[in-house]
Amino acid sequence: MAIASASYGEDCTVWEGDHISLINFPHPIAHARGRWTDRIPSYGGLVRRLADEGF
Repeated sequence: MAIASASYGEDCTVWEGDHISLINFPHPIAHARGRWTDRIPSYGGLVRRLADEGF
């Protein structure tokens, strides 16, 4: 339900993860196990999209 309401009206990409991973804070255990995803490229794409749209 949250994804449906968050994506209403526009095309958006859904990032997998919990809050801590989505703010790009590497959990030590997830990082050690190779399960942490660096979000910098995702945020870079988001900033580029906003800039292209005039924000």
